[in-house]
Amino acid sequence: MTNPLDRYRKSAEEKPPAEQDGYSAYGVVSPAPRRLSIRRRKEAHRAPGYSYLIDVMWDGSEGKEIALVYSHAVVMVRGRNLQDLAQQLVMEKIGWIQEFDPKRWDKPPTAEPMIESVEYTTRVTSPVGEGNKEDEGK
Repeated sequence: MTNPLDRYRKSAEEKPPAEQDGYSAYGVVSPAPRRLSIRRRKEAHRAPGYSYLIDVMWDGSEGKEIALVYSHAVVMVRGRNLQDLAQQLVMEKIGWIQEFDPKRWDKPPTAEPMIESVEYTTRVTSPVGEGNKEDEGK
């Protein structure tokens, strides 16, 4: 007999990144999430709502840069093999993205997606001790 609550439980692929074995650049979740959790290596994590996302821009087949334009901020995601991530962001299927941290994980294979830096720029001052422009890629 199955538990009727099983359909509401998170599957293994929806585990938060901290609970996963090895590095994964992003997570596709179902049903479609209301927010995108942005997990950064050094600074506070953010979770802006998809309802504030105005535009998704990327470099096509290069797969090195994605810009998420929100009503209050711009998020620059840089890395490698990010083509699928861009397409999934357009469809609002991504629950989280995370920067690669060499202190936590081994470097993923060259063919795998990897987020090297996330730059979150906003005009709103954060109460978590960040300034107007953050650059965690340094």
